[in-house]
Amino acid sequence: MFLRFNYPVGKTIKYITKSNTIRQISKAIEVIDVSRLIYFSDINLKTIAKDDDGFHIRVRVSNRQPDENIDDEIKTVIIPVTNQTIYMLVDEFGNILDSAGSQEVSTLVFPEYEVDVGQYWNSTIKFNLPGYNKYMDINVNYTLKSVKDNIFFIEGKSVESSVTIPIDMESITGQKQTLQGSFVVNISSYFEFDGSLGTNRLQEINIDTIIKVEDYVMENNVHNIVKIVD
Repeated sequence: MFLRFNYPVGKTIKYITKSNTIRQISKAIEVIDVSRLIYFSDINLKTIAKDDDGFHIRVRVSNRQPDENIDDEIKTVIIPVTNQTIYMLVDEFGNILDSAGSQEVSTLVFPEYEVDVGQYWNSTIKFNLPGYNKYMDINVNYTLKSVKDNIFFIEGKSVESSVTIPIDMESITGQKQTLQGSFVVNISSYFEFDGSLGTNRLQEINIDTIIKVEDYVMENNVHNIVKIVD
């Protein structure tokens, strides 16, 4: 089976999204702080044109009011989303070739060859280190788990990746100093790709990052979910 994205010109696809980030800072074995950031948004995706390069897409993002109860076991901040318009060039394999207005990266990329149930393929994605304006290449293995009613169920898991970068410690220790830190990233994902629509009906991305600087450990768990609106 050949897996390909398809965005017909003039068609608008609507999605709802939720992003949940839990941050924890520890020193040695003591937890110093735990907090959570959440935002909800609506996304309208419209294909403006298609040419040999791919699909020219306009994405409009707007704030959405929470439609669920928020667990308040830890301190939580709901962040309103600023309205924005993003223009992207995407090929049929899912590669984001160009993006104006954001730092979007591909989360699901199909191979050029046919894939059967149980088979896997590998893709390298560029990951933007949050807050550091730096990218790193991360290898992700995707597996086609099953197919039902032309819905393809796909799982992805990255190879653990790390990089050493300078870390500003002021927000952590209150002192203006920059230290070398180790940044470790793991990504897992789940997709329900609709072969009839040529797009994902559902995608869930889990991103775990750990920053280690001397005795300090900063852990971020980001859970993003995007669902199509029928």
